[in-house]
Amino acid sequence: MPRDFFDFTPKQQKVVMVVMTAGCPQSGVLALLGGATRCFLGRHLQGYSLLDYGRSLMSDCYNFTFDWFSNNVPVWINLLGHLAGKPGVRFLEIGVYEGRSTIWLLENILAHETSSVDCVDHFIPFSAPWYPPGVSTNYEERFDQNIQLACGEKKVRKIKGFSQEILWKLPPSSYDGIYVDGSHDAPDVLEDAVVSFKLLKPGGILIFDDYEWNAYSDPWRLPRIAVDAFLHVYRHRYDLLHKSYQVALRKK
Repeated sequence: MPRDFFDFTPKQQKVVMVVMTAGCPQSGVLALLGGATRCFLGRHLQGYSLLDYGRSLMSDCYNFTFDWFSNNVPVWINLLGHLAGKPGVRFLEIGVYEGRSTIWLLENILAHETSSVDCVDHFIPFSAPWYPPGVSTNYEERFDQNIQLACGEKKVRKIKGFSQEILWKLPPSSYDGIYVDGSHDAPDVLEDAVVSFKLLKPGGILIFDDYEWNAYSDPWRLPRIAVDAFLHVYRHRYDLLHKSYQVALRKK
């Protein structure tokens, strides 16, 4: 295998950058590479760490088909920034699809080695008119691949099944943050909300996705109906932090 960055194939170049995000000392990584590589990195990494540069390129390695998450990043930074890098942070995601939000959490919030995330999803393959031609409907494979690329196997616990069955088995008051993005049917959303609130620690953050989603012809099935009902019933037990396409609150 060539030792100079310029001799690598594009795929090999990305692998080099992924390796650089694995916590290797900069001097140790550079010592393994040829002189042209060291010259290239020295010229392009001025003002950046290998970790930051590697992550910026590593994003191209992930296998995503849709991006329903990135628009939420500014809001999530405000909501969860106080947890970033702290030890022992526990997060729960209900509905993970290909793991885009999971990877963002791993890279930006759950950075400490003792922090973790539980990912609940039924992972049942599905097809839809908006699915790209030739893309496998088995999104569980893409989730697993993306978590491996992010080196997140030790921090991510995948729990396969329906949230309406799984959440009741989880320990109460055990999560610092919970993201509800599973079933969009109002009865399911309401159950996820009520049980998630029990699972949340005092001071924990609960985030609902798709509050303004309106793809059902029957308005009584929409997530908004369930989220509004929950907000009314629990109105004295939380502080509302954000209400737009997503809704976020802090448990008192």
